[in-house]
Amino acid sequence: MPRPKGTKKNNWKYLNESQLKVFRQALRKGKSLRDEVMMGLCLYLGLRVSELVDIQMSDIEPDARQITVQGKKGGRKRSYAEIEEGLWTKLMRYIKRAKIKDALFPITDQSAKNIFKKYAKLAGLSNDFSIHSLRHTIAMMKAKRGDSPIKIMLWLRHRTITSTQQYFEQAIFENEAEQMNELFVSCK
Repeated sequence: MPRPKGTKKNNWKYLNESQLKVFRQALRKGKSLRDEVMMGLCLYLGLRVSELVDIQMSDIEPDARQITVQGKKGGRKRSYAEIEEGLWTKLMRYIKRAKIKDALFPITDQSAKNIFKKYAKLAGLSNDFSIHSLRHTIAMMKAKRGDSPIKIMLWLRHRTITSTQQYFEQAIFENEAEQMNELFVSCK
């Protein structure tokens, strides 16, 4: 099975809590509502960059507070009604200010990648991170907090549980490493 885009063999990148915090601070400092909404949707919904730039106004139902995403791999479609309040408010403000009629973000995949790189650089993150790292970040956050593999598989629009399982294996490994470190420190 081929690796997801934005990953390296045996080493896919995601932002830890402190990296995510500085990335969000960089976004706020940038004062671009569009960029905040774009990166927020990528993170919160685990969007692939092509899914992000393909969102149309017809995919957004303001009254139901819902976004429908057409998955690119396997065509899995998913509607999200659980959008976080702050992100939804920014999305609605962006739509109103930008007078969006068709494409929510009328930009190319490469433009979205460059926007991520701009804020990653401002945040002092390594060049190893890509916009796809936001997808890995939400998956790891959900795995670490104990969401079920099936729930995460559906959230990310994966075709099989195998793709999702890697996040649980990494979360278990990291939890065990943290426990070993705590045990080592307490033994000193």
